[in-house]
Amino acid sequence: MNGSVVRIAACVLAILGFTLGGMAIFHYREAEVRSFVDEALPLLDTHKKEHGYFPKEIREVTDRNLPFHFRDFRRGYSSDGATFTFYYENLDSIMGGLMLTNSHRTWSVAD
Repeated sequence: MNGSVVRIAACVLAILGFTLGGMAIFHYREAEVRSFVDEALPLLDTHKKEHGYFPKEIREVTDRNLPFHFRDFRRGYSSDGATFTFYYENLDSIMGGLMLTNSHRTWSVAD
């Protein structure tokens, strides 16, 4: 019986470890996105003020490494010149993506 208890405890600890590790990575990646966007917003505003439009590519205003969630072509930054959107779909979560636009500068759930 003691062997069974040890095996069960080991399984529980392994599951707990994976869960907590996954949550830590999730929070780190989300913080990475928020930090990147917080730094980019004033740069985008300056670009718009100087050129009259938001840049098509985020690389026009920053050379900072893209966050993990922006490394896929379906996520990150997009602009038509008059507006911009930051969007990412967190693949580690069951919820939809999050987005922030030039008109609503707070993160909201994107369906």
